[in-house]
Parts: sequence; C-alpha cells; structure tokens
Amino acid sequence: MVLNTNGKRVPDAISKIKKIFLLKISLDGPEEIHDSIRGKGNFQKVVTAIKTARQAGIAVELNTVISSLNAAFIPEVIRIAKGYRIQVSFQPASLLLLGGKGPNPIATPDKAYQKAIDYLIAHKREGGEVIATSLATLEHLKLWPQKNRINCFAGSLSCRIEPDGLLLACGWTPILILKRSDGIDLRKHSFEKALQMLRQPSCDGCWSSACVDFNLLGSWNFRSAYELFKKWKRLL
Repeated sequence: MVLNTNGKRVPDAISKIKKIFLLKISLDGPEEIHDSIRGKGNFQKVVTAIKTARQAGIAVELNTVISSLNAAFIPEVIRIAKGYRIQVSFQPASLLLLGGKGPNPIATPDKAYQKAIDYLIAHKREGGEVIATSLATLEHLKLWPQKNRINCFAGSLSCRIEPDGLLLACGWTPILILKRSDGIDLRKHSFEKALQMLRQPSCDGCWSSACVDFNLLGSWNFRSAYELFKKWKRLL
C-alpha cells in the first residue's frame, strides 16, 4: 500500500501507518515555492514528516506535480531529495481542476514544462537514481498534453482509495474525478468484493507517473519493469 499525503498529519498518525509499503509526500519545490503554493510553514511540515517516517522505519518518496509555479525549480527539488537520500517522482498538473470542469490555471503545457521534462530525462540517463519515475514514463510524459492512450491496467494492477473510503480504479481520469458514483464504498463492501465491482476507466491518455509505470509494466515494457522491480527491491 502506498499512502499519499501532504505531510501535515504524519507525526500524529505515525503509529497507524507503520505497515504501509511507501509514504509518498507531496513537495512542490524549495521552501519559498512550496509555501507560496500550500501556505507558510508547510515546507517544514514536509521535512518533519520525512524525518518522523524514516525514524519509524517507513520508506518515503517525494512526489512533485510540475506546474507553471515550479517548473523552473526542478533541480532544487532533486537537490532536496538527494539531501534526504530519498527518491522523487514527477508528473504534470491536471488540465482540469480536481473535482471540477474548469481549466487548471497552473497547468503549463508549454516550453517551461518541456524544459523540465528534458532536464529530468537527461538527469535520469546520466544515472540519476534519485528520480523515482522510470525513463520510459518520463518519455511518455514528454508528450503531455497530447492524446496518447496506452493500455490501462487500473483496477487490476493498481487502484485508489479516497480518504472517505471510496475505492476507484483510477483517481486521475476526468471521468472518475467528475463521476465519483463509479467508485465503490468500502464501508459497505469488502475490499475483495469492491475490487470485483470496479469499472474500467476510459480516457484519452494517462499522465500520472505511478499509473503510467504500472500501465507500462502491464504492457511488458522491460525498461519500466526493470526500474520498478529495482525500486521495490530497495524498499523491501
């Protein structure tokens, strides 16, 4: 199980999350950038969450969403991850606001995004082990936001549980973001039963780095599979 968090409640919940496989903490950039996006003091909460989780023996990974607000600060994110000797994954901001139909004003399908992705690909090819996202996935993300549908294994190789207990095959497609009725309430069904009831999502392309990694794995992309297994071996 991978738990996504902004880090705020990690110290208070540490005893409840000790058995998870990986704690994935959102980081938007160096302190001034992260705090400008999430509020003053939130960068230090990420730092506290990293230290608290690692002291408890929990594997930690950072996740950075590339937007118009932080595309120029990707090298700083990598520096921070290296400083804590943890990996960091990357993905583009959603074109739509989560939970709504309006365009996301900080999504940046422009030269800044392409420059950031090119930097990550070059760094990865040079042996950048700090980047958790596979090279195959980074090359796929370079195509964003063009329609580029790939084989989808959401609901079979992976799924998503929302904070309110709703099980989704994928939490990132516009269809499932806007139509939460497609989810299964785990308060009413066992996990095994809910998994069988999930509907296969339909979308024009996958841009979540973790989902793309799984989809490429399911499609027998050997480069992606090798990097994933190497990562899992390190975490186990």
